[in-house]
Amino acid sequence: MTTRMYRTVQRPPDRLPPSVVHYAEFQAAFEFYREQLFDGELNDCLIVMARNPRTHGYLAPHRWDTGRGGTMHELGMNPLDFSVCTTEDILSTLVHEMVHAWQFDAGEKKPRPKYHNKEWADRMEEIGLIPSHTGEPGGRRTGQAMTHYIDEDGDFLRATIRLVDEGWQVPYIDIPELATPKKNNRPKYVCPECGNQVWGKSGLKIECLDCDQAFDEEKPEPETDSETETRSSDDMQAEAQG
Repeated sequence: MTTRMYRTVQRPPDRLPPSVVHYAEFQAAFEFYREQLFDGELNDCLIVMARNPRTHGYLAPHRWDTGRGGTMHELGMNPLDFSVCTTEDILSTLVHEMVHAWQFDAGEKKPRPKYHNKEWADRMEEIGLIPSHTGEPGGRRTGQAMTHYIDEDGDFLRATIRLVDEGWQVPYIDIPELATPKKNNRPKYVCPECGNQVWGKSGLKIECLDCDQAFDEEKPEPETDSETETRSSDDMQAEAQG
């Protein structure tokens, strides 16, 4: 059997690896809220960062084997929110998912998958997050797709102000990706008289009813090497993330 030796990366003593710094902040927030809002009665969760434009966060019950004869929930945070949401809103997502974890472990009425029932809604309100399917006052408090808004007089906001005052912050902010305009590769047809334009497949016979003129077909310009390389790079990145 061959033993392989791996060289460790040397860092200054006062500089922790970015992954440790980033996840440690969210773990610290989890521990803080577990004591302040759940009286310490909440099982551990494995916190992960997961980009998903359709949700702010999620809880995947019993997703991980602890190796000690038990399981552990996965609590997902969406880093796409970090550049557009306030610190209070980001932390409220963490606590929203912690309420789901509490219900799976200690609740009396287990919800069906992805459903937010009355027991969950009642506990949310107890800690200062008001469930609402619109995120605004007056929304439904239970349902399949749910969010919440923060009670200005609730325990969550009081605890969060204390946590932020102690220095909590999101260490690293996700950089939003700029949408790349799609190139139209279909031929363009132009009326030589009035300039009306349409796009379609090559070889069409089209006439302008306004001018009684046949449209001229213009072939799309060939892509430059830089355009081809850019798109290929984007495709490779998408494949790596997907």
